[in-house]
Amino acid sequence: MNSLMKPSVLVCVTGQYDCDRLIREGHKKAEMLKQELHIVSVHNPEEDLTKMSEEFEHLYRISKSLGADMTILFDKNAPTAAAGFAKKVNATELVTGMPDGRPNGFIVLLHELMPALQLTMVTKQNECLIYSVRHFDRAYA
Repeated sequence: MNSLMKPSVLVCVTGQYDCDRLIREGHKKAEMLKQELHIVSVHNPEEDLTKMSEEFEHLYRISKSLGADMTILFDKNAPTAAAGFAKKVNATELVTGMPDGRPNGFIVLLHELMPALQLTMVTKQNECLIYSVRHFDRAYA
């Protein structure tokens, strides 16, 4: 972890309009904790992101309006890339959507790589319904 960098809240998004709810929740947490806010989206290098250009532009505008940067990474191993980025920005908190249910899903693998990271998952149905865990159990995924 970069001890010289201010602690931050990291929000992981995909190329979907409704990921703005994650960015807004991350902003609330960052404000409350007086931390930096960073947004990251990790994609396979072979993925065609031009199909999501409007969605990414929307998420970028939301991020900028809340004083955050947004980074898109290309890597075949999304959890490892996100964990590396989390370390780079000194993340203490992670905000994501809900897990997709796979035992080897992104959130489960990311949490295994960084178990001390506070994890907040926000549902699609109700952005006020938030799950915060310190020790993620595979049963939740």
